[in-house]
Amino acid sequence: MQGEIAIGEGSWIGANCRLSGNIRIGAGSVVKANSTVLDNVPDYCVVSGNPASIVQVYETASGSWVDVSDHDQAQAVLTARSRLPLLSICIPTYNRAPYLDTCLHSIYSQIGNNELIEVVVSDNASTDATPDVIDKYMSLYSNMRAVRNDTNVGADPNIYFVTTLGRGKFVKMHGDDDYFLPGKIMPLLHVLDSHPECGVIHISLINGTKPLSLDTGMSNFLAATGLYAGFISSVVLKREEFEKIEKPELFMNSKFNQIYLQYSILKDNPNFCIMYDNIFSYGGSTSSKYSFAEVFFNGYPSILNHFLGDGLCAEEITREKKHTLYHYTIPWLRNNKATVTTDEFEGIYTKYYHEEPYYEDGLAIMEAIRQS
Repeated sequence: MQGEIAIGEGSWIGANCRLSGNIRIGAGSVVKANSTVLDNVPDYCVVSGNPASIVQVYETASGSWVDVSDHDQAQAVLTARSRLPLLSICIPTYNRAPYLDTCLHSIYSQIGNNELIEVVVSDNASTDATPDVIDKYMSLYSNMRAVRNDTNVGADPNIYFVTTLGRGKFVKMHGDDDYFLPGKIMPLLHVLDSHPECGVIHISLINGTKPLSLDTGMSNFLAATGLYAGFISSVVLKREEFEKIEKPELFMNSKFNQIYLQYSILKDNPNFCIMYDNIFSYGGSTSSKYSFAEVFFNGYPSILNHFLGDGLCAEEITREKKHTLYHYTIPWLRNNKATVTTDEFEGIYTKYYHEEPYYEDGLAIMEAIRQS
């Protein structure tokens, strides 16, 4: 073997093969036994012969390997595939250049120019070094796209907007301060390839590592995810289902529009899966404009009530409302009591929970937290 040879992740080289020159064997590709490779092999292709030529290409549209008989046919399939990657990682960002840089590094250190994955960034009119960070990665990788808004449209509209830009079979929302842990992107890609029937894929970060769970229906999705369905980096949607939603911006002001989007998809396609794996680390950036009380006490229950009688029942919603208070909201207040005022938190709680039978108990717990 002569020259510099790069072999992509998950590739397989058969026995008695000869690789010659400065060539790259793409990720997930196969070189059949007794072949001589003189040119680059694209990602997710099978080559054979002397000299080797492409005989099979993974096609994202069908999710299968298709036979090709000549160079022109192979290029036609590759061109079509470039317009439909398997996964789009969609990142909204604003004035968090260092976080974005770390985020993009965590992605590209794993995928490089992997042809089945694209990264899309929407810069919400940042005034810091964000454009420089984007330009750096754009100059290095062909599977990255970026847009810059003329004005700051707001965080939640930008989340939705960048998701609409994804061309992949699946679109993944991704926070700019959430960093993929090493070796975690390819397993996610395998899940998407293996379960094209699912309209929603949820990445569960709280229940440890265990086998993938396949299920159906809003009720089971609510039981499996609860409020954690609102963490944007856990959200993966099948794009064709996402594009069918009639009023995708209906709950934009709730700060949890992404929960509404997931339940809207489940209404028409009940199939979902849960990937149990803590695949991120966190930069921990926060926004002082984010009212957690309004989100917990109003936004989330309002979305669930939207699907009352249309996928969810009153008992399920009532139970989830109480569970959120005791198992998420109160623990959150215990850890953040110094950052919120009584009028903001207990006041909003009273507005939306005063008729609940456990209202007084919840208020007493909050008061005890304040005094501790």
